[in-house]
Amino acid sequence: MSKTIGVVGLFILVGVPLLAEEVRVITQYPSPLGVYKNIRTVGDTFLGVTSGNVGIGTGSTSAKLYVYAGGTNPGIQIRGTSGTYGPSIGVHNGSQEWRMVSWSDNTLKFVKVTGATFTPLTIRNDSAQDSLYIGTGGNVAIGTNSPLQKFHVQGDAYVNGNLGVGTSNPTEILHVYKNSNSGLWHRVENAYNGSAAYAALMVRAGGAGWDGWGNRGWIAKEPALHPSFPSYMRIVQYENAPLVLATYNTHRLTILGNGNVGIGTETPSEKLQVDVGSGHAEIYRSAGGTDAALRIRKNDSDAAGVYFYHGTNLYATVTSFGNTGNSNEDDLRFTVRDYDNDGVGGAYAFNVITGGGVWTEALTIANNANVGIGDTSPDAKLDVAGNCIEQDGNCADIAELYAASEEMEAGDVVAVNDADSSFIEKSRPGKTALGVVSMAPAILFEEDSQLIGVGSSYKIDPRKPAVALAGRVPVKVTIENGPIKKGDYLAPSAIKPGYAMRATKAGRVIGTALRAFDGSKDKEGKILVFINPHWWEGEKKIDDQIAVLRQENEALKLRMDKLEKRTAGR
Repeated sequence: MSKTIGVVGLFILVGVPLLAEEVRVITQYPSPLGVYKNIRTVGDTFLGVTSGNVGIGTGSTSAKLYVYAGGTNPGIQIRGTSGTYGPSIGVHNGSQEWRMVSWSDNTLKFVKVTGATFTPLTIRNDSAQDSLYIGTGGNVAIGTNSPLQKFHVQGDAYVNGNLGVGTSNPTEILHVYKNSNSGLWHRVENAYNGSAAYAALMVRAGGAGWDGWGNRGWIAKEPALHPSFPSYMRIVQYENAPLVLATYNTHRLTILGNGNVGIGTETPSEKLQVDVGSGHAEIYRSAGGTDAALRIRKNDSDAAGVYFYHGTNLYATVTSFGNTGNSNEDDLRFTVRDYDNDGVGGAYAFNVITGGGVWTEALTIANNANVGIGDTSPDAKLDVAGNCIEQDGNCADIAELYAASEEMEAGDVVAVNDADSSFIEKSRPGKTALGVVSMAPAILFEEDSQLIGVGSSYKIDPRKPAVALAGRVPVKVTIENGPIKKGDYLAPSAIKPGYAMRATKAGRVIGTALRAFDGSKDKEGKILVFINPHWWEGEKKIDDQIAVLRQENEALKLRMDKLEKRTAGR
């Protein structure tokens, strides 16, 4: 065996050898060991400087440095001593350099060499597409080389575990956390302004696969159904199943697939069913506004209203049937049902309650249509238990409608028309007064029908006026028989049709004056009169009766005197 051994002396200046000697080590086979196990050099060692590749563990190389190792743990190991920067591997393209460095905090970092211009770090696949991209500003992207935020994924993402946003300890599949005195928003946005564009949050549990529509629902902001309407928010339960709002484990509001809504019930049988148990169902409106707090409306001719039940038995209704028959007015009907079929109908009872919690029936309408005020069992069409008092003079009389042969107005004194007794006319001398045309009757009769509480809503028909038969009404008066004092009886005027004057002689009077009228401003006017048509004997008749009584009294005295004298003579 022969060896040629050369010693290489190396002198380095700015990384370039000034003197290099070629040393050849020639080994003839077989050598004592077969190969040399160790080659050690001191100082810089240059291999394949001008050409050729260097192979370690292989005799076939395809790169400047090709390392091959078999076995179970092949690899390259670079070690260094402790310090801020550990051993590193550098990659340099002639102008930029990146290094993979073992840091003193036991981390492996990719860093740019100090002084080099920072450029993005990318990891590419076989298609030369950037799979992982770290931008110059520190933004990280997967699937794109233009990250818009610190972390940007272009395409689908899969997380097998809990995902935390704002927290490093997520306890749910998606855990969004914020600890700040401000709002926490979850935003779903579709920026496209198209007729079919919408944004939605969809949820699903069990049932059909995700590509099917079963067992899912969503909250969506969707385009308007009409161009003039704004977009709307929809909460959708796709299949024919209830949509429920609940607190804890109790369902508070349920919307069935058929559109029925239940509050306090999970099985509403009507469009709106409210079950309150032992509480109250209340519609409350705060102060302000003039519109109704509750509206019940239908667009067809069927009844719309409120129905009251005892259990499943309908026992009372308040309904409106709209325009019925030839009437131009809406009908509002109160109905009590004989729901137990015992042949005994109910009665409407309008109640008032005192401070002590005692209910009192103020007005009762019996099943025979009798009306009782203060009487729960009225025996007549109108049965009033107590006094009737009216304060301001309006709506304080009982009147009846009559056909008139001439036009009438409130306050006219009327009489029966001699030519046709089915008509009335203004009273004239020699006529028998019937009553006075009412201005605002409290109770109004027409044949077999009656209206109660007409009052100021009454409008006089000049050819069919309401004639007051009793009560207080304004009456046209004159002072032709002298000033009128309170309490004077009034009779039809002797000179002016339709007027009344102070009664001074026996005859039929229309009532008693409740106000005085002296004619100081005008000879004619109106005063309030209590209507009570009757025959009056007159002032002179009373004087005559007094005179007769006086004569009879004198005669009685004379007889008594004679009787006393006879008794004394015995």
